[in-house]
Amino acid sequence: MALWQANIASKEVGFSVPITVITPDNINENTKTLFLLHGYTGSNLDWLRYTNIEKLALEKQICVVMPAINNSFYTNMAYGPNYYSFMSEELPTIISNTFNLKLTKENTFVIGLSMGGYGALKLAFRNPDNYFAVASFSGVVDVSKVFEYFPSNKKIMEGIFKSKENLLDKNNQDNLYNLLDNNLSNLKIYLSCGQSDTFYQDNKEFIKKLDEKNITYYFNDVSGDHNWEFWDKEIKNALNYLLS
Repeated sequence: MALWQANIASKEVGFSVPITVITPDNINENTKTLFLLHGYTGSNLDWLRYTNIEKLALEKQICVVMPAINNSFYTNMAYGPNYYSFMSEELPTIISNTFNLKLTKENTFVIGLSMGGYGALKLAFRNPDNYFAVASFSGVVDVSKVFEYFPSNKKIMEGIFKSKENLLDKNNQDNLYNLLDNNLSNLKIYLSCGQSDTFYQDNKEFIKKLDEKNITYYFNDVSGDHNWEFWDKEIKNALNYLLS
C-alpha cells in the first residue's frame, strides 16, 4: 500500500484542493476505488486519523480517495465554487489519469459521514450509472432542514443552497427526495445512523420513502451517536456488506 498527499489545481473550485489517496500495491483493471467523504468542519485527513481505513484498504485491496471539500455540502454553491462538479466530474478524471485506474460503474463506489453521507447519496443517486454502491453514515438525508440544524451558520447555508424554499422546489437536484425516481435498481445502498444521533429520525423517515419507491437498501439500525466511535465501526461494516 502507498499513502499519497497531494493538492489538485481545480478549475471547478478555482483553487488547490487537498486530497489523500491510499493505493494498493498492484493496481489493475479490476481495482475498486472508494471515494470517501468527510463531514461538516472536516478535512481530507479525518478518516485516516480517526478510523482504521488504511488497514481496511489493505485488507480489501482497494484504492481510497479522500478529498477536502470544506463546508460545501458537495454542492455547486449558490454563491461559491462548483464542488459538486468537482466531485462528480473533475476529480474522478484526475484520479483515473494519475493512478491509471478504470473508474467504471463496476469499480467505483462512494461513502460518507454526516454532510459526507448526504454528498455520497447525492453523487450516487444523481449518477447511478457511475457507481455500483453507496453508503451513508449519520447522513443529512433531509437537506431542507440545514437552516434549522445550522442556525448560527445561516449565511454559509445561504451561500450554498440560497434558501430553504429553493431546496424544497420539486426540481431541485440537491434535495435527495427529488432523486428517488431515478433508476437506482442497480445501486447497492447501505445506510446507518445511531439511535442517539440527531439525524436518526430523519434517516428513519428517509427509508420509509425508499420503501414507498420500492428501492432496495440495507439499513443498519443500531445504537450509537454522531461520533468517530460509531463511524469507525460502520466503515468496516459497510465495506464488508458492499464488497460481498
